[in-house]
Amino acid sequence: MSVINNKLTVVYIQGYGRSGSTLLDTILHQEKNSYSVGALNNIFKWSTEGQLCACGMELCQCDFWSQIDQIKNVDLSEVNHYQDLQSGFEKFSNYKKLIKGESSYQEEYKNLQEKIFFDISNISNKTIIIDSSKSTRDCTGRAFALHQYTDINVKIIHLVRDVRGVCWSTIKKTGSNERRRFTDNKFINTVRAALSWWLTNKMSLKTTAMLPAGSVITVRYEDLCDSPARELSRIGDFLQLDYSSVVEKVLNGEELDVSHNLGGNQIRFNRALKFKPDLEWRKRMPKIYRFISMLIAVRLNNFFGY
Repeated sequence: MSVINNKLTVVYIQGYGRSGSTLLDTILHQEKNSYSVGALNNIFKWSTEGQLCACGMELCQCDFWSQIDQIKNVDLSEVNHYQDLQSGFEKFSNYKKLIKGESSYQEEYKNLQEKIFFDISNISNKTIIIDSSKSTRDCTGRAFALHQYTDINVKIIHLVRDVRGVCWSTIKKTGSNERRRFTDNKFINTVRAALSWWLTNKMSLKTTAMLPAGSVITVRYEDLCDSPARELSRIGDFLQLDYSSVVEKVLNGEELDVSHNLGGNQIRFNRALKFKPDLEWRKRMPKIYRFISMLIAVRLNNFFGY
C-alpha cells in the first residue's frame, strides 16, 4: 500500500556529474517549500561506509538522516539489502528491463522509495524534495523508475554542461569523497569523462523521450551562470513555483543555505555558499584536452547548442 503524501513532489536532477548539480539543487533549496537532499541513490551504502553529510556528521549520527527508518536501528544486512534493491533496480545494466516493466521487485522498490521520501518530507516539513542523484552507471534508470513505478509526483530537470567544462573540472579537481578517481593521468581522465558524459546524456535523452510531455525540462549550466534570473524563471514555470526571492538572493550575492546534502561537490561542507559560476575552462583549458573531449562528444555537444 502506498504511504506517499499526494502533495509531495520530487524534483529530480538527471544528467552527468560535474555539471553544477550541487549548485543548482542548493539554489532550488532556497525556495520556502523545498528541501535538497543531494545524491540520494547511494544513501544506504554511504551510511554503512561512514560517509559524511554536509553537516559534517556521519549519516548514522546526523540529526537529520538518523531519523530515517531504513538507517536507524537496522542491522548491516538489512541496510545492504536496501542498497542492493535500489541499485539493482536503477543500474545501467538493468535499464532495458526497467523500461519494459520486466524488472523484479517493483512493489518493494516502490514502497522503499515512497517511504524514504515521505520520511524526508515529514522530517524537513517540506513538500518539495530535490534529489540530485543524476544518471550515472549506478542510477541510470532512477529518474524513469521514480516517475513510472512510484506514486510520487516527479518532475525532472536534465542538467547539461559543455563537455569541455566537464572534462576540465575532472582534470583539475579530485571530486567528492564518495567517488574517488583511480588515476591522476589527465589524458585518461579526459577520455573517461568525455565518454561517460556522452553515454550518460544519451541515456538521459532516452529517458526524456519515454516520459509524458511536460515531465522534463533541460537546463544548461552555462545559461544558469549567464542569466540566473531567466533560467530560474523557466524552472519556476516548469515547477509552478515562484523563485523571485531566490533570484534576488542570487543576484545580490547573498549566502545560500546548504541542507543535509549527500554526495556531490565538496562545497556543500561550507554550509553556506554564494552563486559563483565556474567557466574558467574557456580561458585555461589546454587545446589538446579540448580536442580530445570534442573528438569524442562533438555531435552531442552540438545537439545541446554548444
